[in-house]
Amino acid sequence: MAGGLGRVAVLATAILAQTPEQAAASTLSAEAQWDAALAAMASGDHRTAIPILEALVARNPRHVEYRFELALALYRAGIRDRAAFHLEYLRGAPLTMGQQAAVGHLTREVETDSDWSGYLSFSIEPQTNTSGQTQDDQFLLGGFAFSLDDSAQGESGTLFRLKMGGAYRPTLGTDWRGDFGIHLETVRGPHTRLYQDHATFSLGLAPQLTGGRKLTFGTRLAWHSYGSGDLNRSESVYVNYGWRPHAAGRIHLGWSARQTEFDDPLRPDLKEVTATALYSHAIGGNARIDASISRTNYHSDDALDAGRRYGASLSAIYAFDGGFVGGLTISGQDDRRDGIVRLFGVQRHEQKHTVELRLHHAQFNVFGFAPQLKLGYERNNSSIPLSDYENRYATLSLTREF
Repeated sequence: MAGGLGRVAVLATAILAQTPEQAAASTLSAEAQWDAALAAMASGDHRTAIPILEALVARNPRHVEYRFELALALYRAGIRDRAAFHLEYLRGAPLTMGQQAAVGHLTREVETDSDWSGYLSFSIEPQTNTSGQTQDDQFLLGGFAFSLDDSAQGESGTLFRLKMGGAYRPTLGTDWRGDFGIHLETVRGPHTRLYQDHATFSLGLAPQLTGGRKLTFGTRLAWHSYGSGDLNRSESVYVNYGWRPHAAGRIHLGWSARQTEFDDPLRPDLKEVTATALYSHAIGGNARIDASISRTNYHSDDALDAGRRYGASLSAIYAFDGGFVGGLTISGQDDRRDGIVRLFGVQRHEQKHTVELRLHHAQFNVFGFAPQLKLGYERNNSSIPLSDYENRYATLSLTREF
C-alpha cells in the first residue's frame, strides 16, 4: 500500500506541475489524471484528488463523472459549499437513473451533515461615479440654473472593499439543523463620506426535510456605519423555503421583515417587508440560468422614507472548455417613495438598470485566493436631478473559501 501511495503522489505531483496548455494537449494526460484522482480517492487522500479533478472539470465541464467525483472529494474533505455547487450543475446534465440516484444521495449527505464554512475577500473597484450622484455641475429649478459644489457631484474614484465571514450549520438532534453566521464588511474610498462598515449576525433553524425541500427561518442583527456620520442598527426575521419542481430546477421563496433604528433622534424608525421569488435552472452540466423578482414595502412616519420597491433580475453562468467561467446579469429596480421632496415639488421615483459581466478561471488562484473580474454599467433615472446618474465600474476581487 505504501508503494501505491507513493506512486499516486509522484503522478499527482507531475500532473499538477503541467501548464494548462500541456494538460490540454494530450488525451493520455486526461486519462493519467483520472487514474491518479481515483487512486487518491481510494486511499482516502481527498485533498490530493481535488486539484486533479478540478483540472479535469475545467477541461471538460460537461463530463458527468469528473464533476461528480470532484463533488464527492470536496464533500469528504469538508468543503461542502463547493460540493453543493457542483452537484447543482450536475442536475442539468443528461444523467442515467443510477447517476440521478447517486447525485440525489450525495446531495442529501451534503445538506444534512454538520458544516463549518468561511470566506475572505478583497476587491478593488474603480468607478466613474463612486457616490451615486449627478455628474452635472448645475441643475435647473423653476427655470433658473443653480451650481453644485464638488460634494454634491458624482466623481470617479476607486473603492477598496474587504469582506469576511463564517457560517456554522450543526445537526441538532435527528430533525433539525442550526444556521448561524457572521458577516463583516468594510469599504474605503477617496473621501471619508464614502466609508462604510457593516456587521451582520444571523441565528436560524432548519428542519430536516425530504424530497429536496429546504426550510430555514431565524433572525438577523445588523449594525451599519457610514462616513457621512450616519449610524443605524436593524433587527429582522426571515423565512426561506425551496423545493425542486423537477431534477434540473429549483424554486426559492423568501420573506423578511426588518426594523431599522437610526442614531439621528429626528429620523423615525424604518420598517421593511420584503418578498422574493427565485427560479434556478441547470443546463447541460456546465450552465445555469437564474431569474428572480422581489417587492419591498417601506413603512415610516417620514413620508420621504415610506414607499415601495420592485426588482427583477436575470442571470446566466457558463463554464467553457479549458476552465474559464463567464456570467452575465441584467437587473432592474423601480423605487417609489410617498413623500414630496419640497425643493423639487415631486415624489422620489427612481428606475435603476444594471448590466454586469463576470469572468474567472476555475483552476487559477493566487496563494489560494481565486480572482474574478467584473465589468458593469448602471443607470439611475431619478425624478430628483441630484440623484440622476450613470456609473461604469470594474471590480477585481480575490476570494478564498474555507
